[in-house]
Amino acid sequence: MTTPNITRLVLATIVAVVCAGCNNSDPLSPTAATGSVSDFQGQYSGTYRVNDCLTDGIFVGFCEPSGLTTGATLPISLSLTQNQSAVSGTVLLGSVTGTFLGTGSGSTLTGNAVMTDITDQDVTVSSTIPTWNTTLSSSGLSGGFTVVFRVAGQTGSATMSTTIVQLTH
Repeated sequence: MTTPNITRLVLATIVAVVCAGCNNSDPLSPTAATGSVSDFQGQYSGTYRVNDCLTDGIFVGFCEPSGLTTGATLPISLSLTQNQSAVSGTVLLGSVTGTFLGTGSGSTLTGNAVMTDITDQDVTVSSTIPTWNTTLSSSGLSGGFTVVFRVAGQTGSATMSTTIVQLTH
């Protein structure tokens, strides 16, 4: 092989290696080999819909008087910060605040939250969001989450599954 042919082969190899990290829509825009994480940071607000609210034990009859009936649409807001794939912040469901901890992978955000306890008539209800699974698009977050309500020392719980109607950024 001659020197000009070796030089061309080396240049072709370099171009092939560099472009292997490019995404298909823009061959001049490299992405991380392991995939990039979307920017979830910021303020979101919107609504979610109750898909169902299942109860047992002391929570039988809890959902209807609380307004957590199938099809109910309720307010949600989210304030997120991000450090690489670690996402954290505050979630607000109606007037109940919680601390959100999640992980971003591509455009998917998964996580959970511990909500502030609610005390009424000497009964303290704790609630968590054990499952949060959303996808980021140009219009905001879509997907859903689950909320579980419990009372310490009592048998039973209420589990509400939801779908985000609109959560804009």
